[in-house]
Amino acid sequence: TPALAQALGTDVKEGAVVTQVLADSPAAQAGLKVGDVIISVDGQKVSNGGELRNRIGLMAIGSKPKLGVHRDGQTVTVTPTIIQARQRSVDGASLDERLAGATFEPASGRPQEGMIGVTKVAQGSPAYQAGLRSGDRITSVNRQQVETLQQFGDMVRQGGDTILLGINRQGTPLLVAIQ
Repeated sequence: TPALAQALGTDVKEGAVVTQVLADSPAAQAGLKVGDVIISVDGQKVSNGGELRNRIGLMAIGSKPKLGVHRDGQTVTVTPTIIQARQRSVDGASLDERLAGATFEPASGRPQEGMIGVTKVAQGSPAYQAGLRSGDRITSVNRQQVETLQQFGDMVRQGGDTILLGINRQGTPLLVAIQ
């Protein structure tokens, strides 16, 4: 929109605005930044986010598209590597028997709200008895911030006798000790 273009300090009228870049993602490794406007893929103009998503989604794993990016009044080229989509959900029992009965998924939003969502918790399950509830957002494992499902799984598996989960429950920060 004209207002968004003005706020970003650009005169670009079409493209896809980058609103989030996850740590350790191909986008971050390629140098994409929040506020960048992707204007082309392999030299072909991009009009909007849906068009970008479709083009990238049709590319083969391992492809390295050249993205034309408008940033700070200049056009730069970044080249991310297309990877296989990350896992969308994880059964807690596959991580640790103490989390059985819970399902975890990546969550969108602000990191301080938690990047791992607890989507289901079976009543009476080990995860429920430990204090997890559906809708919880996990912010940390053993006092280390967690951002991806892969990172969450690795940290839980290395958690030891007690796993301390930082939780955001409807805006209220909590600590849940899993033993």
